[in-house]
Amino acid sequence: MTPWLTRRDFLRSSAAFAAAALAGPQIVPSPVIGQNAPSNRITLGVIGCGNQSTVDIPEWLKNEDCQIVAVCDVNKASFGYKTEKQFLGREPQRDFINQFYAKKTASGQFKGCDIHTDFRELLARKDIDAVAIIAPDHWHAVMTILAAKAGKDIYCQKPLTLTIRDG
Repeated sequence: MTPWLTRRDFLRSSAAFAAAALAGPQIVPSPVIGQNAPSNRITLGVIGCGNQSTVDIPEWLKNEDCQIVAVCDVNKASFGYKTEKQFLGREPQRDFINQFYAKKTASGQFKGCDIHTDFRELLARKDIDAVAIIAPDHWHAVMTILAAKAGKDIYCQKPLTLTIRDG
């Protein structure tokens, strides 16, 4: 009767398992298993890519526990916001965010921030935990109510409403 596992087979498989166990932490990037693992990050969608977004977006980018995964604006890109030379909209802000995250990667590339034209598409995304509403004031109440109904955490610029009825 021959044994189903020889001593050599056992040693060979044990050595392979030990090598894999030691190599694992070197292959898996530390953000995946460390303090800033994806499960510990808040995924953020930004609605509104105008003047105020140039102040708010850089502040969120500083936080390791937050990742901006989408931006939304009806404006694709144009000049003339606060100044004639200021170029804003959903595409410039998406590019700014992707460039920021790209600097943190070994490859120097990142394409993880999506763009939307309709804020309802952004609110429908299951991978977004919270939204920042930086749209014109008359949209705040509608967007905030729909974001709450979608189960999102909400950061909204003031004023929350323009009228008592909206409130």
